[in-house]
Amino acid sequence: QKTLGEGRAILCKMVEAAMERKMDYSVSLRGHAEKLDKYLDDEWYDHLTETYVDCAPERLWDGLFQASILFRKAGLVMDEDSSFTYPRRMDVTLMRLFRQMWEESQ
Repeated sequence: QKTLGEGRAILCKMVEAAMERKMDYSVSLRGHAEKLDKYLDDEWYDHLTETYVDCAPERLWDGLFQASILFRKAGLVMDEDSSFTYPRRMDVTLMRLFRQMWEESQ
């Protein structure tokens, strides 16, 4: 849970940047993750809230997968028409690894 929380801090920064990008940088969210609910659509918000989980192993896995999905969405927004290139190959490799680890834990 601690590691997921640390990852969530990075995820929130990525989501903040993606929301700024989606709004053509007309708003600054940097360091204001508490404001994200005002800017995220329901799907993105649901993914984010699903990363806040208890210590049950199955819930931790759910939180990890939700964080991964949202990070991908944010990364692909940042990839559009910018100098940032989302590492798609690494994303696929990591998701395979996470799924394999999850399956082995079952």
